[in-house]
Amino acid sequence: MDSILDFLVRQKKFALVFSLAFIAIGVLSVVGMQRDQFPAVDFEILAVTTAYPGASPEDVEKSVTNVIEKELLSVSGIKEITSTSREGISSIIVTLEADLKDVTTVKNDVRNAVNRVKSFPEEVTDLPQVLDFNITEFPIITINIDGANSDYALARQITDDLETALLKIKGVASIDKNGYLKSEIQIKVDPIKLDKYNISVNEVISAISTR
Repeated sequence: MDSILDFLVRQKKFALVFSLAFIAIGVLSVVGMQRDQFPAVDFEILAVTTAYPGASPEDVEKSVTNVIEKELLSVSGIKEITSTSREGISSIIVTLEADLKDVTTVKNDVRNAVNRVKSFPEEVTDLPQVLDFNITEFPIITINIDGANSDYALARQITDDLETALLKIKGVASIDKNGYLKSEIQIKVDPIKLDKYNISVNEVISAISTR
C-alpha cells in the first residue's frame, strides 16, 4: 500500500489523470443509471371510494359507509378499517396486516367483499372504486368539480372537456370520473289534449313504457 502511495506522489500527473478518470466513470454511471420518478411500491393499504351525489354526511355514513364496512368485517387479514363520510362521498381506508403470506389474495377478498354490496340507494349509480395503493397507480392529482349549487349540465360538460384535454398530455395513463347523476327525462302531459283525444294518463305511461 505504501509503495502505491509513494508512486502516486512521485507521478503527480498520473495521479491527476487517474483521479479524473475515476470521477468521469462515476458521473457516467450516475447519468446512465435507470431511474424511476415513481418506482413501483406495493403498499398493504386499499382505499374504497363511493359517490352518493347530493347526500348529507349522515346519509352517506348510514347508507354507504356502514354497509361496506359491515361486509369488510368478513375478510380475514385486515388490520384496521378507517372511514370518512363527507357530503356526497364515502372514503374507506383498509389497512392489511403486516407480513401477510399472500397479500394479493387478501386484496382480492376486499374487492370481492365490496362488490357483494348491492343495497345502495338508487342515487348511487357508480360502483365503489377500490384503489390499490401501488404508487404507479396512485392518482397524481385529484380535481373536484361541484355542480350541486350551479348548473349541473355545465359542470358535467366542463368535466368532460377537462378529461379530453388532460388525456392529450403525454404521460397521462388514465382518468377516472365518478359522481355523475343518473340521467332523467321528465314528461309533462297536457290535460286539455288528453281530454280532446280521450286519452288517459295511464295510456300515456303504457305507451312510453313499451318503447
